[in-house]
Amino acid sequence: MHHAFIDRYARLSSPIHGMDPRAKLAASAVWIVTINVTPFAQIAKLGATAAALAILIALSRVPPAYIAKRSLVVLPFAVSVAAFGVFFGPGRPDATLRLLGLSIPVYEAGLRALGEVSLKAYLSVTVALLLVSTTPFSEILRGLSWFRVPRVFVLILGFIYRYLFLIADQGLRMRRARQARSFGRRGLGPRSAAALIATLLARTYARADRVYLAMAARGFDGTVRTLRPIAGRARDWALAGLFAALIIVLTAWGAGPWRTAM
Repeated sequence: MHHAFIDRYARLSSPIHGMDPRAKLAASAVWIVTINVTPFAQIAKLGATAAALAILIALSRVPPAYIAKRSLVVLPFAVSVAAFGVFFGPGRPDATLRLLGLSIPVYEAGLRALGEVSLKAYLSVTVALLLVSTTPFSEILRGLSWFRVPRVFVLILGFIYRYLFLIADQGLRMRRARQARSFGRRGLGPRSAAALIATLLARTYARADRVYLAMAARGFDGTVRTLRPIAGRARDWALAGLFAALIIVLTAWGAGPWRTAM
């Protein structure tokens, strides 16, 4: 069974897809760092960054709705981290929210921090999604290895990517087998769910052992290899450097020393 929910559009043909994955990795890292050091008080510059991202998404031919929806996944985590500052803070609250007969203090600084964390997290994830949507995951691993990222970290990423699909495949097979035996009439209760999870873990552990033996028999030595060799082209690095420099200049222009504004 084929699963492609991570890099579904990585095999398309576009100017962004054809770039050197190392150049895209470097440019994405610069973009993410620049987004997170831009003061929230200069929100117009973050808006310009979002506009530049929209242009790149259009050039990549990846459906904009796909990236927009996937980027929303990070918002619950960002909100859960920053939401406490809205209701808890030093000094007197700026407003009071009345809910179910309770008076809840609200701090303006906490609201600004919540907006800053949410917007920057959303834009950062959008950059990362554009990267994985235009680059096969194996080439991303090759690029990380070229940048001397620790080998253990690269291998862990590769195995997580591989075994997510194996676990999803095994889970779908077990679910279909159970529905076939019960004709789809019985729901999945707590005991059945616990038994299903335990069986899934046992089967995936045994399957992982077989996969490792098969990889060792084929001479796997921990080196990431791809069918398409990575060919360094000056134009790819020049284009990536141009976009990275554009974002840096755009966010730094007239900002003075960079600092986090709350």
